[in-house]
Amino acid sequence: MKIIVYKNYNQICDLIAKNIVNKINNKNKSVLGLATGDTFIGVYKRLIYYYNSSKVNFNNVITINLDEYIGELKFENTYKYFMYENFFKHVNIKKKNTYIPENMSNISKSVNNFQQIIKNHIIDIQLLGIGFNGHIGFNEPNNQLHANTHVANLNKSTIKDNSRFFEKGSQIPTKAITMGMADIFNAKEIIVVCNNIKKINIIRKLLENDLIDTKYPVSLLKIHNNVNLYILYELYDKIKDNIYNNVIIL
Repeated sequence: MKIIVYKNYNQICDLIAKNIVNKINNKNKSVLGLATGDTFIGVYKRLIYYYNSSKVNFNNVITINLDEYIGELKFENTYKYFMYENFFKHVNIKKKNTYIPENMSNISKSVNNFQQIIKNHIIDIQLLGIGFNGHIGFNEPNNQLHANTHVANLNKSTIKDNSRFFEKGSQIPTKAITMGMADIFNAKEIIVVCNNIKKINIIRKLLENDLIDTKYPVSLLKIHNNVNLYILYELYDKIKDNIYNNVIIL
């Protein structure tokens, strides 16, 4: 795992976006593994900028999102809506090439369909955030983790964290369809970003040793041979004496 420390969020979003643009420009039908949430909005804005500047063409790009809530939801609360509003509608990507788990009545069918999509594509770059409890995708801390696409029961802490995205009184989802750990690990390159100082304990636990633990799913990324972890300098400065990894400071 390579640790890259940055001081400026916009700077790191641009660096990640340029990496993605280079991949698209050098490989026909690049496959991007995408994530939702505030962390990557800046990356999507930079990708839109490069598209509008004629630096990249999304016509042949395929995207696969990590997860989607399931249950009775307003469209505005779905990850499909998030991706459309923050990225897809601003570039020339084909709708048929954007894959997000379907929130449908036949959940088993939705899981199987999405797993087949993953099997049919090798992800070139996978974007990942880190949950406050160390989850990636919606692979929550547990004694055992799923290898493939599955329905995840969201932890109480995750439900509480996600409540800020819903109107007061709205029903907050307790389940989601998510890629499994093997699905994520099949990506050729994984980019993880943590720009929240409140996640300091998670980052400290991740970087202070070489242990892996299914009750801390993000720790399993230590097994992957091409992971770039971007963390804020504020985080790094508080834990730098305990980091055993090689660090690059931008």
